[in-house]
Amino acid sequence: MPQYKNLEWRFDILVGSRSLRHIAEPLLTLQLSLDAGSESKAGREEETCDKLLLQTDPNNLLHITSVLEDALHEARTHHSRRVQRYLK
Repeated sequence: MPQYKNLEWRFDILVGSRSLRHIAEPLLTLQLSLDAGSESKAGREEETCDKLLLQTDPNNLLHITSVLEDALHEARTHHSRRVQRYLK
């Protein structure tokens, strides 16, 4: 299972172009680093790092955040904990 290692982010905004002088198009770029341990031939575990590059606008990021928070809240309910107990 990959595990979180690092998050780097950058906020870019386009404030104008030749044809449109007064525009504002924000863009958020996220680079997510994940550790994925893999076994070598000697049986030792080596760390490999996977990097994911994500780009989104702030409105979509707010929507994604709210959906993930709702999922975390649902995972903490009594019913879902009972289901998790039976699946183990």
